[in-house]
Amino acid sequence: MEKRRFSCWSCSLMGCGCFVLLLIFGGGFMAFQINRHSPNPPEFTEVSQDDSFETSELQGLNLETVPEEARPVLLRFDTAQTDIQIIPDGESGKVTIDADYDRANFNFTTQVVPKDNYSIYEIQFKPVKSSFLFTDDNQNNRLIVHVSRELLIALEGEIKMGEFDFDLTDLSIESIDLDGKMGELTMRSESRNTIPMKKLKVDFSMGSVKVANADLLRPDKMDFKSSMGECRLGFKGPLEKDTPLDVKMRMGEVRITIPEMLQVDAHASVKMGEFLSVPKIETPVGGILKVRGNVTMGEMGIYRRGDQFVPPPDVLDEVDPPEPPDLPDPDQ
Repeated sequence: MEKRRFSCWSCSLMGCGCFVLLLIFGGGFMAFQINRHSPNPPEFTEVSQDDSFETSELQGLNLETVPEEARPVLLRFDTAQTDIQIIPDGESGKVTIDADYDRANFNFTTQVVPKDNYSIYEIQFKPVKSSFLFTDDNQNNRLIVHVSRELLIALEGEIKMGEFDFDLTDLSIESIDLDGKMGELTMRSESRNTIPMKKLKVDFSMGSVKVANADLLRPDKMDFKSSMGECRLGFKGPLEKDTPLDVKMRMGEVRITIPEMLQVDAHASVKMGEFLSVPKIETPVGGILKVRGNVTMGEMGIYRRGDQFVPPPDVLDEVDPPEPPDLPDPDQ
C-alpha cells in the first residue's frame, strides 16, 4: 500500500512539474514572440520614386487600335498595411510614386523588369517584421502613384489592409486583376478607355469593392469575388457588346446599378438571403449585361435609375443607389 501511495504522489508531482514547465516555456515563448514582432518607434519619411519607361512611350494612343510597337507596362502590386492612390497625372512616359511611410517598420521598393514585349513595374510595400502580432493601427502609410496618360498599362497583384482609390480617367488600361484582403477598393473613370479591356477581375477576401462607370472601362468580361463585405458596381451608359458579369459573395451585399436603356439578363443563386432584379425593357440600347450571381448569405440586387448621361455631383454616387423600387406583381 505504501509503495502505491508513493507511486501516486510521484506521478502527481511529476504531472504538476511538467505543467509548470509548460507554463514557463509557453510564457517565455510568447514574450519572445511579442518582443520579436513588436513595432519599432515610428520614423516617418517622405520619398519620391521616379521610374522612366521611355521605350514604352506611346504617341497618339487615343486610337481604337494600339500600334504594334507599343510596350505595355504591367503595374504589379505586392503591398500590405498602406493606402494606395492612383492619379492619371504622371510625366510623359513615367510612373512616379510619392510615398509617406514609417520607414522604421516598413520597406518600400520599386523595380523595373523588362520583358520581350512589355515591362513589369513591381511595387512592394511590406512590414519589416512579420505581420504576426503586428499591424499598423494608425494606418499612416500612403503611396500616391502618378501614371502617365501616354502609357498602356495593366494592373495586377495583391493589396492588403488599406484604402485603395484608383482614378483611371484618361488612362489606357489593358486589364485589371487584383487580389485584396481587409480593405476598401474604389475604382472610377470619367472617360472612355481608349482600348477594350481584356478583363476586369477583383477577388477581395474581406472588405468593400466599388466600381463607378464600369461601362467606360470597356471590359470584355467582369469577375468579382468576395468572402465577406460588399460589392457595388455602377454603369453610366450602354455597353458596346454583350458583357458577362460573374459575382460570387459568401457573406455580404451586392448592388448593381444600371441606366434605363441597358438590358440585363440576370440569374442568381442565393442560399440565405434575397435576390432582386429588374424587368427587361422593350427598346434597349447597346449590348446586354449578362449577370450570373452566387451568394451564400446576404443580398444581391440590380436597380435602374434615370438618365445616366447627366453626371451626378459625385462620381461615387454611381455606386450608391437609392432604395430598391417597388416592382410590379408578376401575377397581375
